[in-house]
Amino acid sequence: MSKRPLSLAELAPLVQATPPDFPEIWSQIAASLYSCMFQEMNADRAEQQLQQRELMLIARMSIQLTISLANDIGGDTVYIPVGHYMRAGETARKVITAFRGNNHQQVAQDLGITVSRVRQILREYQRSEFEKRQGQLTLD
Repeated sequence: MSKRPLSLAELAPLVQATPPDFPEIWSQIAASLYSCMFQEMNADRAEQQLQQRELMLIARMSIQLTISLANDIGGDTVYIPVGHYMRAGETARKVITAFRGNNHQQVAQDLGITVSRVRQILREYQRSEFEKRQGQLTLD
């Protein structure tokens, strides 16, 4: 799911629940967690908005998760990868599933990537499948 920035009104419950002495980086983490939970919970609803009680629960959970992260890994230098490889794998799966033998252009257009990238993903997939099969051959 793609995250959109929340409005100030949507962030109000988090702002209200955030302790005044919360470090700035903790506020950023809590806001990211809150945004994700807010949007996931809203995605399951048609027109019905989240209730104030639910919004406050999401805000409290975001703050508690942030404090928990700070307790678990605070003080360490932690690198959090952006996740390009995870997304690349997801894109590759979509290409492989959508490809029908002659629809490179359509797959590229549907997924917002270049035809060249579609071909590259398919080559890598075919190579990996070939290597899997070849690895099973006995050379007696």
